[in-house]
Amino acid sequence: MIEPLAQEGFKNIFSRAQGMYYSAECREEFPFNDPVTQQEIASQYPALANFLPSISEPAICAVWDAGVADASENQAVMSDVPALVLAGEYDPVTSPLFTQAAAQNLSASRFYLLPYFGHAVQDQSHCANQLAASFIQSPTSEPDAACLQNLSKLDFVTVGNDVIPTRLAYWANREILQGGNPLLAAVLTLVILGAAVQVGMFALKFKSMRSWAAILPSLTALLALAALFWFYRVITTTEVTLLGFGLPASARGLVGLWVATAVCALASIAAQFMKRKGMNMKEK
Repeated sequence: MIEPLAQEGFKNIFSRAQGMYYSAECREEFPFNDPVTQQEIASQYPALANFLPSISEPAICAVWDAGVADASENQAVMSDVPALVLAGEYDPVTSPLFTQAAAQNLSASRFYLLPYFGHAVQDQSHCANQLAASFIQSPTSEPDAACLQNLSKLDFVTVGNDVIPTRLAYWANREILQGGNPLLAAVLTLVILGAAVQVGMFALKFKSMRSWAAILPSLTALLALAALFWFYRVITTTEVTLLGFGLPASARGLVGLWVATAVCALASIAAQFMKRKGMNMKEK
């Protein structure tokens, strides 16, 4: 389940200003990276192996021609100029350990860890902006950090209480709604049209239907349409990252509807089989 989360996360990280990103990355970072060490570290986390950013960097940097920064670019910055250093507790891009290490080389710096936040804390936290504003007003004074005591805790999503584990929702969103597989989307459209026709015939001929063999196919189609519509609503109204873990717990009824549809479909097949068997016996 971590694969969709990582995929969505990296997509968001690199979706803006890619030219600027690779101009800096290919000049200041990539030349100093050790690919062997990177692969060794990545091998410890197989689920994230395909999302190691450096996998594509050799090919991209080869054509980007951003040059190679001076070796001093890879050295720690040391300064006594007043600096404010902020870090998010759950930052997956710039670890708080790295940020704190940088602050240790800035003798006049002030380091603050914002609990419950991730990357780019000033984009996420009003408290981070308050700290920045206080620092700018008086760089040599201790900023007012009272807001750190009033930050709201994270509400973690847990399996069972908040999410029903399945990759179906994320897969359907990627392959069908996001246009990842046009052929599959076309097939599903035909299935929906066929089910709609079946339901229409059911509505027109209901009074004349005398057996379960005649009713069950249309009832199955009706349940399938209801389940597909509900599933569509869930996918389009749920945060895509959450879909990487499964369906929201509020969709438990949808699971029951899918089960009812499957049971009805099996009953329909059985009824059709019994009907044909009875017809064959009469012919004999």
